[in-house]
Parts: sequence; structure tokens; C-alpha cells
Amino acid sequence: MRRLLSITIFFACTCAGGWLLACIATSFPFEMPVFLYHFIRRSIAISGFDKLDNPEDIQTLGLLCLIAACWVFAALTTWIVMLFIRRRQRHSHRL
Repeated sequence: MRRLLSITIFFACTCAGGWLLACIATSFPFEMPVFLYHFIRRSIAISGFDKLDNPEDIQTLGLLCLIAACWVFAALTTWIVMLFIRRRQRHSHRL
């Protein structure tokens, strides 16, 4: 039961934190980095799905990459915080 609660809290914090970070990041005007543009174009060319090879779809795919990066960052941060909390609880039980 405790493990399920821990997984649920981890998942909820990751989703909420990633979404909040993505909302903050996308509220500022910015240009898509050149390396991301070329990465998306090359990925489309390799996959052979040429319907997505237009500027509007590339911008959308860039936004999806940003959201995914925010979720990964939130997951890593949540995992580190949960590790710190577990270690802190273990040390407090030893005393």
C-alpha cells in the first residue's frame, strides 16, 4: 500500500510539475533553436513521413519536445527529492 502511494505521488508530482514548467516556459516568446529545427527535419526525413514537413508542424513538434523535456526534468527532480526524503526518514529511525 505504501509503495502504491509513493508511485502515485511520484506520478502526480511529475505530471503537475512538468505541466507547470512547460506553461511557464511557453509563456515567453522564443525562437526554436536551430539544432532542434534540424533534428526534427532530419527525423521526419528518416521516418519517411513527409506530411509533417512544413513549418507549422515543425513548430508543433518543437513544442512537444519542450513539453517532454519539462516532464523529464520534473521526473528527475521529483525522484531526487523522494530519494532525499527516504534517506532522511531512514536516518531519523536509527536514532
